[in-house]
Amino acid sequence: MTVEAINSFANKVAQDAALKQEIETSVGIPLDTLLSMSLEQVQGANKDYPALITEIAAKNGFEFSKDELIEQICQASSSEELSDEQLEAVAGGKGSVSGKVDSSGASGSVSYGGFGASGSIGSGGVKFKLGGW
Repeated sequence: MTVEAINSFANKVAQDAALKQEIETSVGIPLDTLLSMSLEQVQGANKDYPALITEIAAKNGFEFSKDELIEQICQASSSEELSDEQLEAVAGGKGSVSGKVDSSGASGSVSYGGFGASGSIGSGGVKFKLGGW
């Protein structure tokens, strides 16, 4: 019943501009921004977004707890399938590793799907750089 209540509420929000606006006003950010946040970002925020949403849902006849909402969000995000591009990157189609060692020290780099890291060890000490994050 909880999953049904959460899904029904989500459908109502998608169809009801006034309800969407009420949520955005209550949480203080656009709903699209809220929906794109990770669980860690939601839990680390200054506002208790899940509690605010469950209060609005209850006022509109949809009963579920804050914890049930969080659990459903976690399940939904963990069950998302990878796109073909993501799958190719995971399978190694988009990554590279390079490195060298000589008398002046060692250096290397790793890139993966647009992100990368490089580092070196030599007379100047240890250097490390991240890119793409």
